[in-house]
Amino acid sequence: AGITQTEGGTFALAFLSTVIYLVFLYKSSHFINFLETGVLMRFPFLFIISLISTFYAENTRKLQIKKQEIEEYNKLLQKKIDNALTEISKFHDKIIEFERISFIKIFSLEIAHELSSPLTCVKGYLELLQKQETDKINKEYLNIIFNEVMRCEKLVKQLRDYCKPQKVGKSKICILEVIDSVLKIQEFKFRKNSIAVKKEINTNLTKFIGEFDKMQQVFVNLINNSISALEGCTGEKTILIKIKDENDLLNVVLEDNGCGMEEVVLKNIFKPFFTTKSYENGTGLGLYICKEIIEQHRGKISILSQKGKGTRVEINLPLAKD
Repeated sequence: AGITQTEGGTFALAFLSTVIYLVFLYKSSHFINFLETGVLMRFPFLFIISLISTFYAENTRKLQIKKQEIEEYNKLLQKKIDNALTEISKFHDKIIEFERISFIKIFSLEIAHELSSPLTCVKGYLELLQKQETDKINKEYLNIIFNEVMRCEKLVKQLRDYCKPQKVGKSKICILEVIDSVLKIQEFKFRKNSIAVKKEINTNLTKFIGEFDKMQQVFVNLINNSISALEGCTGEKTILIKIKDENDLLNVVLEDNGCGMEEVVLKNIFKPFFTTKSYENGTGLGLYICKEIIEQHRGKISILSQKGKGTRVEINLPLAKD
């Protein structure tokens, strides 16, 4: 077998050590007889010791390098294991969430089905009673009951919308038309609450593929939330809507300077039936349905908020291709 580069280096170092020792002996005493057996025996012995020492040092160095490589590889493996465990944990959480939502949907559909017929019956009789002559107090009570029945009907409709499979149209929709229609619907609320609405449009590309009514539902919900957040505020009340295009995406940002949200609320904001509103004013389905509609349009929605500093909602939708 041939001599390796490492073995050759070890041999050379041992030989060099022996030569240096020989020179040292010669310089220290010119009277040493190098042909004497005692002197001659020193050289092979020194050569062997040097060879062993050099070989040991070289192997120690190689072992240190290997150890370092193994440590780095172990760190890399540990990082991959940690990443894999994180992904498994996320996947497990998604499965649990999926099962939870599936159960809620089945349960909600049952409730909606069971409530639908009685509500229709109650509403019909109430309408008959409202048409009859009655005193002012009874009329007021009937109106209160009727409003509550209408609210229950609205909840049943939301439950059905939440449960049934959603299909999205494939028309080219202009986001400006969607938003303008919503602003017109909410015009009375803006005036009533002294809210200024501002728009910043920084693009000519405003069309996406989808369904007008569903996207209108999204912005009605989002703007209603902004109005609710601004109702109790003093000073200037503003809703700012910004529209631009970026990387083949239509970017819509809706900002308000309302009361904002705490972090614990923000973490749960898209969960079904989670709400901070009173029983009369919220079902906890609005933002969940908004998120579902946006995702059905192959888009994304995110919300940033800070207590006392307002809320920022960002929506990204794929731009329609010409």
